Amino acid sequence: MGIRDIAKAAGVSTSTVSRVLNDPDYKCSDPKRRDLIWRLAMEQGYTPNEAARNLKLGKRDSHIHYFSVLMSRADAEQTDPFFAELLRVVESEIHNHNCILSRIVYKPILSDDKKCAGENLKKLTAGIFAEETDHSDGLIILGKCNASALRYFTSMYRGVVSINRNSTNYEVDEVTCDGKRSPLWPLSI
Repeated sequence: MGIRDIAKAAGVSTSTVSRVLNDPDYKCSDPKRRDLIWRLAMEQGYTPNEAARNLKLGKRDSHIHYFSVLMSRADAEQTDPFFAELLRVVESEIHNHNCILSRIVYKPILSDDKKCAGENLKKLTAGIFAEETDHSDGLIILGKCNASALRYFTSMYRGVVSINRNSTNYEVDEVTCDGKRSPLWPLSI
């Protein structure tokens, strides 16, 4: 699927799709349209024409990095505001570094150790990103993830990073938040 197909499905112009996909900070007049464009692009496996992008930017040689994101705190229908905003930041950073976000998967069961204990964890985790591990450079996990699942993901991916409020006990590289006020996110406006 190309930009024209996404534009037609979203009911917007190709230039709007291009702006949304190429500029994470682009403020669409309708935020729901922006979300629809991103959802359609990910569902259809859209990847930008890197040769065209590099020609436009004046670059000649570059390796394209692909990343997948696992949302382990909520499913696609009910979002956690903290992790929804965190996902937006991660998306922006991926695109700012000319990388490609290949897929976002929601698996809240992986954040619950009790539920994971009753599941065939290897089977549960194997199917999540099976078709992508050959060409994906890494996995970014947003939220708590079962330790056994983390070990399995580290065997599948070249790089795994967890972003969460709690430590993974150094199972993977991690970014943790202490839950206190940050100068980047003021509590009062």
